[in-house]
Amino acid sequence: MHTLEVVDLFTGIVDDLPSQTATLDVPRDFETDGGRISLDPQGQAHYVASDGERRVYLAALVELSERKQGELYLVDDGADGAHVRTFRLAMLDPG
Repeated sequence: MHTLEVVDLFTGIVDDLPSQTATLDVPRDFETDGGRISLDPQGQAHYVASDGERRVYLAALVELSERKQGELYLVDDGADGAHVRTFRLAMLDPG
């Protein structure tokens, strides 16, 4: 299995994740200071915007292998929740 090094931009922790790991684009008004996005089973992403308002949009998943060096995105945190997936701000490790 091919893996890529990903930096969690809130904690600074580097993880090796499978190249097929799901990612999302970062909404323009996303609160980047520790914010997360939840993805429900219907493919709707839920998050708190920088103005404090709750937002919902239809998400399009992109595999980690399609991301470019230096690009910011939200990566699936891999936690097995009850029907809801959580995504955190990350980027490929430049190291």
